[in-house]
Amino acid sequence: MTRAIPSLLLLTMVACCCPNPPPPRRTAPTVPLGYAPLGSASTDVGSVEFYIHSASDSAMLGFATMNEAGQLNYCPMYASTYRGMPAVTLSVYASVALDEIWVSSSWEGYEVLAHHELGSGRCTTAYGDDPLATHPMPAMLSGGSVAIKSFDPQETVLLTTLEYDPGP
Repeated sequence: MTRAIPSLLLLTMVACCCPNPPPPRRTAPTVPLGYAPLGSASTDVGSVEFYIHSASDSAMLGFATMNEAGQLNYCPMYASTYRGMPAVTLSVYASVALDEIWVSSSWEGYEVLAHHELGSGRCTTAYGDDPLATHPMPAMLSGGSVAIKSFDPQETVLLTTLEYDPGP
């Protein structure tokens, strides 16, 4: 009997202190991982390609542009903290001189997502006025609210309209 009490005590301690088994694995969402082009816009000065880049638990909407060295650089415009992106219509406007673009969206509160002077190596978004990134989905985004250069759609040229709908 004296041996049974320590054994019972040990079993109780193990049962109470051991972590629960891991939950069963959930199946991954059907959104593909990686880079997915949405469409492009171009002027005589330069061009941009819009994309969604999905990781295991996040997604990024942005555009890519080529620098003078022939390398792609990226302007992240909107980040999602889940592996998906809500449906959106993007309108891309250019200045009359065709040397700068504005990207507007159909999302309420995010009507103007970005401004970029073609060939400048910088873009202005809600994350700030920053150099273009070297990857489609930077490891970290930060910055304070900055005013994106305003534009009047009546005084610009509509280059293209792109629609993204992830479906049900």
